[in-house]
Amino acid sequence: MALLLILLLLAAPAAARVVHTDRPPTTPAPAPRPGDDRASPAIDLTGLASTWCGTPRTVDEYRSNPTNLPHVKVVYAHPSDVPDRFAAYADLIQRSVRAASQAVVDASTRRRALRFDVGTACGTSRLDVLVVHLPRPRAYYAADDPERPTTRLGADVRRLLRAPGDLTRNLLLFADSMRVPNGPGGWAESDSDPRAGPTNDTNFGNTAAGIYGIGASSFVENEPYLVQAILHELMHLMGAVPPGAPNATAGTHCRDEWDVMCYADAPGVTLDFRCPGDYYTLRLDCGGDDYFHPAPPPNSPLRRRWNAFSSYFLCAAGTCHRPVAVGRLRASATRAALTVRYRVPQSLPVSYALERRTARGRWVRLGSRFNHEAVAGENVARARRRLVPGRHRVRAITGEEGAGQPRPAVAEFTVR
Repeated sequence: MALLLILLLLAAPAAARVVHTDRPPTTPAPAPRPGDDRASPAIDLTGLASTWCGTPRTVDEYRSNPTNLPHVKVVYAHPSDVPDRFAAYADLIQRSVRAASQAVVDASTRRRALRFDVGTACGTSRLDVLVVHLPRPRAYYAADDPERPTTRLGADVRRLLRAPGDLTRNLLLFADSMRVPNGPGGWAESDSDPRAGPTNDTNFGNTAAGIYGIGASSFVENEPYLVQAILHELMHLMGAVPPGAPNATAGTHCRDEWDVMCYADAPGVTLDFRCPGDYYTLRLDCGGDDYFHPAPPPNSPLRRRWNAFSSYFLCAAGTCHRPVAVGRLRASATRAALTVRYRVPQSLPVSYALERRTARGRWVRLGSRFNHEAVAGENVARARRRLVPGRHRVRAITGEEGAGQPRPAVAEFTVR
C-alpha cells in the first residue's frame, strides 16, 4: 500500500500516542473480482449485514452495545454548512465496514472479526450509527492547525459524546465533505506500545480514527479505497505496527508489501515486495511476524511483542454481538487473600465481585469489583483481601456491569 503519511506526536500518559494523517490514493480502483459478494444480503462471520436499515441516533446512548465489551463506535459527522447525507451513505458505510471486518476474518483463519456497536430496529446485524451535526462550518475545520489536523474536529465530536473518555470503545468517524485540497484522506490515533499481553495500552480504547469524505457517491475516490482506509486506520487503533517489529518503519508501518499497513512512509524506506497483490489488497501482516498472526510459531517475534490478534476490540468470529460468558470459574481464599481461576475464549476484560453470606442467608458484596485483564484460555487472578471465616462467593462477568451481559458465573467457597 502506498500512502503518504505525516507522523505527529501528541502527549500521552503512557506509551506515546501518535496521530497519522494519510493521503488519498493515486491508483485507480481495480475491476470487481470474481466472487465479489459485496451485494450479498447474507450475514456471515462478521455478524454484519451488507445493507443498513433503522433509525440513526443523533444523541449518544452510552453503552448501548449489546455486549458491553470493547467495541468500535461508528460516527457520521457533517459540518453545519453541509447537509446531512447519512441516508445516502448508510448502505455504503455498512458494507464497507463489513468488508473490513471480513478481511480480519480471512487473516485470522476465520477466528476473529471486528466488534462494532450494533443494534437498530432491524436487529443486531446493523451498525448503531451516531449522526453528529457539527456546530461549525466546513471552513472552520479545514483551517485546523496543520501540526494537529484533527484537533478541532475531534474536539467537537467528543464534546457531543456522553462519555468522551470511555475506555470500552474507539471511534470510527466518517467526516462528510471534510477533505481539503491536497489534504489527508484519513487519520488515526495510536498508542505505540510494543508490549505483549492484555495490558497493552491499545486495549484500553478512547482513541479515534476517521475518513475525510469528498462528497462523492462513494464518499471518497472509490469504494475499495474506503474499505482499505477503514481497515488501515482501525489496525492503527489496535496498535499496528508496533515499534521494534522486524519490518517496522519509524512511522509505525511496515516494509514488506503487499500489506494494508506497509508503505514507504519516509525518505529512505525501501519496500520488499514479498507477497502478491496490489494497492487495494486487504492483507494483514504479509510475513506474519510484525503485528498480526492467529497462531505465531514458537520462534516468532509475536510471541514476545504485541500481536493485534489479541486485541480486546476483536471478537470470536461469528459471535461478535453476543455476550461472552466466563467459564469454569473456581475460587478459594485464605483469611488474607483471594484466588480466582476461570476460562475465556479470547482476550477480554473480566470483572468479578466478592460476596459473603450473612447469618440470615443473604449475600452482601464486600467492597468494589475487581478487574482482571484476561488472556484466551485459563486465567488466574489474585487479590489481597481480609476475609472472615464463613461462606463466600465470586460472581464474574466479561466486560463491565450493565445491560447486555450474560448471567454471571458463580463460584462458592468457604473461608476457614
